[in-house]
Amino acid sequence: LKSCPSAQATWDEVRQQQQRSAPAAVATSLAAQTMAMSIFFIMVIELCERTGYYTISSSKKSWLQNQGYSNSMSSSLSSIFGLLSYVSCFLGGWLAETPVGRYRTILALVSCYVVGCFV
Repeated sequence: LKSCPSAQATWDEVRQQQQRSAPAAVATSLAAQTMAMSIFFIMVIELCERTGYYTISSSKKSWLQNQGYSNSMSSSLSSIFGLLSYVSCFLGGWLAETPVGRYRTILALVSCYVVGCFV
């Protein structure tokens, strides 16, 4: 191969192309790591949100009855809680599309949800 000038030129071109594409490969790897980390955090947040929602919604009616609410009143409050939980996603979607942005919206609403779960 070394005696053939056209083969040597081809190998030099391959080496140059690999050197040019190395920064792109690093950027792609970093983007993939960032995406994987984002997916992991969103999955953890969703897991915690579902666990919190179903824990609160399943025990809320009996807790309200223990606090002195009637059966019909505790059922109404439980239904209102479910309604507000499912309708609040529209507020989150609207906020995410405003200048507030997706990630700040997720951070703010998750923080409110965590504080609400502990209260």
